[in-house]
Amino acid sequence: MSFPYGSTLKLTATFKNAAGQIADPTTITVSTKAPGANGDVVIKSYLVDPEVVRDGVGVYSYEVTLSTGGTWTCRFVGTGTVKAASFDYVIEIERSIFGT
Repeated sequence: MSFPYGSTLKLTATFKNAAGQIADPTTITVSTKAPGANGDVVIKSYLVDPEVVRDGVGVYSYEVTLSTGGTWTCRFVGTGTVKAASFDYVIEIERSIFGT
């Protein structure tokens, strides 16, 4: 699925412990990779960066504005009490004649 250039998307991850119950990891990071071989990787952390939000027990979200056309990748990672990584979000952003 593709989205228009400049879209802001809310990405969500739910973390579960070894017993399969929804639980909070000790730390949460969200990595976002911009398009291209040299695309910047931006890492945001819960309780450090306001863009990473706890929506409920074990449920976290991140709003990202995708300002470059091409393929973006985002991943949530939990460590500590619940060690887990979400699947990669692969997002296709349409190129714009007014931007990149």
